[in-house]
Amino acid sequence: MDHIKGINRQSSLIFDFDGTIADSFEFLEPFINELPLQVKQKINEVGIEALRDYSLTDLVKITGLPVIMIPVLFLKFRKIFADNLAKIKPVSGMPSVLWELRKRNYPLYIVTINSRDTVMGFLENNKMNMFEDVMATKGLFDKHLRLRKLMDKHGIDTNNDYYIGDDFRDILAARKVGIKVIAVSWGLNSRKLLEQYQPDFLISKPEELLNLPL
Repeated sequence: MDHIKGINRQSSLIFDFDGTIADSFEFLEPFINELPLQVKQKINEVGIEALRDYSLTDLVKITGLPVIMIPVLFLKFRKIFADNLAKIKPVSGMPSVLWELRKRNYPLYIVTINSRDTVMGFLENNKMNMFEDVMATKGLFDKHLRLRKLMDKHGIDTNNDYYIGDDFRDILAARKVGIKVIAVSWGLNSRKLLEQYQPDFLISKPEELLNLPL
């Protein structure tokens, strides 16, 4: 993995939402309560923090979560987030960083597994209307398709542009469409796991985005 060398001034920055921009993890408990009892018991046994070290495939194996439940849980996650929209806050430091990036004329976008209406409501609630477009996926595993659609819509160049996310799947999605990745270690997956997927850059706090030599 390279040291951070900087982002070209013409770069477009595409952000994941949950865990990257929105600090949504305090609402993991109501989400976990939707899981089967044996899965909840295993999560409590292993510990939520330790689970950040595992990929989705490994989580299924470790917790015994039935694969067939994943699409249902995806929809429940969206509902829980929407129901708690007024309570969810941005990741500490993220709003000022995003406004500074916008001030520096970087085009900012969001591609998310959450619903577009919910994300737009969050941005409005938190006075974060600095994004040119917000695009939502239809499921957990089609983020690369939405990235491609956004790139085609806005003429985004793969040579200079970045997807910024907290999940190893964000790295995989970006690789599929040929753009670079800035992984963030304050969200869903731990630094240890993210390093295994070799993102272009890996940062531990939002302010590091502003420390890049432009």
